[in-house]
Amino acid sequence: MKSEPHIAILLATYNGGRFLERQLDSFLKQSHKNWSLWISDDRSDDDTLQIIEDWRARHPDVELHVRQGPGRGAAQNFISLLLDPDIKAEFYSFSDQDDVWFEDKLTRALARFADMSRPALYGARTVVTDTDLQHIAPSIREGKKLGFANALVQNFAAGNTMFFNGAARNLVPDEAADYDIAATDWLMYMLVSGAGGEVMFDREPCLYYRQHGDNEIGYNADLLAMVRRIAGLLGGRFSEWSAANLQVLSNARLTPKNAKILDAFSEARRVNGMTAVTLLKQSGILREGMMATRALYFAAFVGRL
Repeated sequence: MKSEPHIAILLATYNGGRFLERQLDSFLKQSHKNWSLWISDDRSDDDTLQIIEDWRARHPDVELHVRQGPGRGAAQNFISLLLDPDIKAEFYSFSDQDDVWFEDKLTRALARFADMSRPALYGARTVVTDTDLQHIAPSIREGKKLGFANALVQNFAAGNTMFFNGAARNLVPDEAADYDIAATDWLMYMLVSGAGGEVMFDREPCLYYRQHGDNEIGYNADLLAMVRRIAGLLGGRFSEWSAANLQVLSNARLTPKNAKILDAFSEARRVNGMTAVTLLKQSGILREGMMATRALYFAAFVGRL
C-alpha cells in the first residue's frame, strides 16, 4: 500500500549464496508492503549476484537496486549504502544476507516511531539458530542503560534488527567512509544517542539469526562467547575500534552533555590506572552487566581503552 511509509531495506552481501534466497523470500512475506530493496554487493565471487538476478526475474514488481560495494568489509559496505544519495525513504532497515525475518518485523518496528523529526533508532532481540534454522536460544541482550555513555563502549542490539528514520540517517557524516569502523550499527547507536535522539529496544525477537562459520561478528549468548569478547577488550582490539569510532564522532552532532562524556572517554584512553577508571565512573560510562563493566574498568586501568 503506497499510503504506508516507504522503507528502504539496506542489504550488504558478500558470498552469501548459501542462505540469501531464504532471506529475500522473507522480505516478500512482510506485512508492511511499501518497501524497496537496496543491495550493495562487496565483490562476491560465488553465485550471490546470479541468485539476486534470478530472484529479481521471478519478482518483477519488487523495486530492487544492486550496486557494487567498496570492497572493504561489511561495515564499510553498509556505510556506502547510508551515504548513497540515490537512496531516499522515510525509514531504513539494515539487513544481513543470511537471516530470516519474521513477517511483522517492519510493521512492529514502524509502530514504535511517533516523532519523525527526532533521530530515532530501533533494535530488537533475535532467535539464534544454527545453519539449518534450528533454534539455539533467544539472544540475551536486554537493552538496559541505553544512552551515549553506554554506546561508547557497547552496542545495544544486533545490527540485523536495526531500523531507523531519516533524521537518524542524516547524522552519519561523510567522513565515516574514511575509517575502518568495526560495525555500522554500533556507530548508529553512538550517533543517535549522542545527538540526543531516541533509542528503542524491543525485547520480542524479530528474526532468525543464523549462526555459521562465516558470521562477521556473531551473537554473544554463552559464557565462552562473553569470555572471547572480554579477551578482545583486554587484547587491544577494542582500543582499535574506539580509535576509529572517535575519528567519526569528532565530526558528529552531540549534545553538550554527551560532548563532555566523549571528552572524558577520550581522556580515559590517554591515561591509565585509577585515573582512567575514575573518569569512566564519573561520566557514567559502563557496559551492560557487572562482569562486562568490570572488564571495561580493568581495561581502562591497564591502558587498553
